[in-house]
Amino acid sequence: MRWILAGTLTGLAALLVGLAMFLTIERKPADTFTYKRDTPDAVIESVFLALESGDAGSLHRFVYAETSEIELVLGEIGRLLGSLQRLSGTIQQRFPDEVARLKTEAAARAAAGRGARGILDAARSANRGQGAPTRSDPAFNAAAGAILADPLGWLERAKGRVSTIQIADQTAAVLIDDRPAFGIGMTMRLEEGVWWIELPLRAPGIARFAPRTTEEHQVLASMLRVLDNTVVELDADLKRGEANTLDEAASLAGRKAFGPIAIVFIAYQRALEARTAAPNPGPSR
Repeated sequence: MRWILAGTLTGLAALLVGLAMFLTIERKPADTFTYKRDTPDAVIESVFLALESGDAGSLHRFVYAETSEIELVLGEIGRLLGSLQRLSGTIQQRFPDEVARLKTEAAARAAAGRGARGILDAARSANRGQGAPTRSDPAFNAAAGAILADPLGWLERAKGRVSTIQIADQTAAVLIDDRPAFGIGMTMRLEEGVWWIELPLRAPGIARFAPRTTEEHQVLASMLRVLDNTVVELDADLKRGEANTLDEAASLAGRKAFGPIAIVFIAYQRALEARTAAPNPGPSR
């Protein structure tokens, strides 16, 4: 009975949020998306071209959406990526010296094989002995500042390391440094002459947290929308000169995002708990 009540309340809230977002989501006309996708390698080249062209908001359109619920989430991811790219441009204009230093450090981490994980490692090292980091910790601000300054840098720096290998007529594998992407593997599929990237949502360790039901997709989409709204507000604040350093910008971002994201995160966790308690809700179609 408890799982029925939890699922009903979570589902009702998520449904209202999801419907509101679905009605207001901006959809890019199909004829403006002209990137080549006729081969697996062409898709990879187009992804990096979109990044370099300042079109990160279109990256989600390279990803295969099996259901309308997944399409909703992907749309929110695209919106967020576009906002992050615009915020990064604002930060680079406001704090050029700090951004240049962070990019140099990021390049050094990548050369040492640490990549994006180095940011989190540095934050943990700076905070060692002080307990878990919080939004007011210098370590938190340092990590957040590095991410805000170059949120898609880890992906841009992967150019030249990403390749594909076709393993069947309609299937290809994505490789990084000639190994399965992210250690778990990522595939591409051919649909009506177009190659799509497939997210490893069924991979061990990911499947447990990946959304399955309509309610879970809607709650996750609302979480992404909250984060996007925070990024947009932060961009506007920085353009008005409300932070004098990158560290202050990161602290401002933490104050804006911490509460709202925590609330929506709890809602998503409740949805997952309701799924676990249910006999067998199964994936939505």
